[in-house]
Amino acid sequence: MNTQKAHERWLGKVAREAAALRLKRARQAVADARRDKRTARARARQLCNAARAAFRVWLTREREALAAAIAALRERLKLETVKQRAKVAACCGKDERDRVRAASDLRIQTAREKLAALLEEQKREKIWTQPVRAADRRTRRDESDHSVEVNLTPDQLVVWRKVKTKIHGTDRMTRTEAFQHWMHDNSADVGRILAEDAEAAYQAAVRAELRERKALRKSHSPAERRALIAKELEAVPF
Repeated sequence: MNTQKAHERWLGKVAREAAALRLKRARQAVADARRDKRTARARARQLCNAARAAFRVWLTREREALAAAIAALRERLKLETVKQRAKVAACCGKDERDRVRAASDLRIQTAREKLAALLEEQKREKIWTQPVRAADRRTRRDESDHSVEVNLTPDQLVVWRKVKTKIHGTDRMTRTEAFQHWMHDNSADVGRILAEDAEAAYQAAVRAELRERKALRKSHSPAERRALIAKELEAVPF
């Protein structure tokens, strides 16, 4: 009887020790999971800070390069203006003005005669042709916008698309030339437009980064996120 009770007490002790060991291991697993969570969050913050710092460095460098390019463009336009004015001054003597005036008078007279003929012909046209002519004018305007854009740098294209409705060509100046003159005379507006465009690009990059982080949390397990974050940290060049 005593042997049986001793055996039962021993079995109870073994069961209690086993339960205590399982509880200890469970608590240790919880502590390890919390430690891993803190480590993963710290690494994620470090990666985000590093990416933001790299973007700020890039943005500062691009803005400085843009400012230098604008300054160089302004200087080239200034020199070219001086050169063109010198050419105009050299070819605007009295004899030259008389010759140009005579040639211009002849062209004007010829144009007037052609205009009179066209007006007479237009009187005979039907009313339904007017919408067609309006569509043709819109097409020529669109083609004119395209012909300007193919000659612009990416930075100039950003400014052009903001102000193109204000830019009009003349008989003596194409829209591209008129746009170049506008940039020269409105350098402050050019800088503001480019700065706003750069800021918009930065905000878009930040929003994209937040969306990627949110998608990463939804689509990957903690272990997969830790692996991806470690891989991205290795790829950061600093």
